[in-house]
Amino acid sequence: MTPQKALKSLKPVYLIYGEEKLLLDEAVGRAKQIIVGRKTPEFSCDVFYAGKDSINSIISSAETYSFLSEKRLVILKEAEKLSELEISRLSSYLENPSPSTCLILVAGKLKKNHRLISVVRGKGEIREYKPPPKSCYPHWVVKEFGKRGKSVSLTAGKILVERIGFNLYALTNEIEKISLFYKEKKKIELEEIDFLVKQTLSGNIFDFLNAVSQRNKKRAIELLNYLLESKERVPHIFYLLVNHLRLLLKVKSLIEERRFSEAKVAKELNLPIFQVTRFREDSRNFSFEELKNAFKLLLEMDVSLKTETKDVKLLLERLLIKIL
Repeated sequence: MTPQKALKSLKPVYLIYGEEKLLLDEAVGRAKQIIVGRKTPEFSCDVFYAGKDSINSIISSAETYSFLSEKRLVILKEAEKLSELEISRLSSYLENPSPSTCLILVAGKLKKNHRLISVVRGKGEIREYKPPPKSCYPHWVVKEFGKRGKSVSLTAGKILVERIGFNLYALTNEIEKISLFYKEKKKIELEEIDFLVKQTLSGNIFDFLNAVSQRNKKRAIELLNYLLESKERVPHIFYLLVNHLRLLLKVKSLIEERRFSEAKVAKELNLPIFQVTRFREDSRNFSFEELKNAFKLLLEMDVSLKTETKDVKLLLERLLIKIL
């Protein structure tokens, strides 16, 4: 189906739900690519959160005519938190929805008799996103490495699933970490994956990077200490921190200064669009000046790690305090 046909076939409302957040984020990312395309997303896409944003603001956005693209995209996340009164207001809107708006309701686990399902049924489309069968997870891991230009064996995929668990987001993060670490290699051996991967579901390096993105100083230092106690290599932590902040700055610059759409940023940086969305949201926690200053601090830290014999833990903690 051509992009134009896909655009014209869109329903006025979609309800997508399920326990696997990665699949929901990817579905929203596909909708953004169809609807927003190369247009500036600020003018054709609004994101709201149930329980935080008023239903009147959400409906008002949905009723706003799209000027820069054929369709306007309105996303309501955590839709399972809508109250009965808010669902009634949503139901009234869906009796005569805006023809130029696609409203996507994103929810976690819903019972089959949930009122949201009955409200959307007949007005749009309902899709439940279920994770793959557990036996298929290793194949999924191999496929995800392939998307990043990496080749791994099915055995390596099985080992990764055993270590990380049946969690697509956690597996994606680990795959990203391994791919970045071995960025020059096309084929990654089982021993090399085993070298990097540990059972750190309760506090792995990506939890640490997320805490940094959210400027949660206390949590970031706690997770740093956890990583060091788990014998995570300091150069590895430092490299991924530098790369993470670099992507934050790049995404912020492309979207806010060069007015790129998320789809164009994803293509430019070779990232999945849902990751661009996450980097975009996190980059709002920092000004350009703060991110540029962070790189000065990282350069100083790089020199210190190579030339000083001070307590590495103390050096890293001071770095985080200055950045955050």
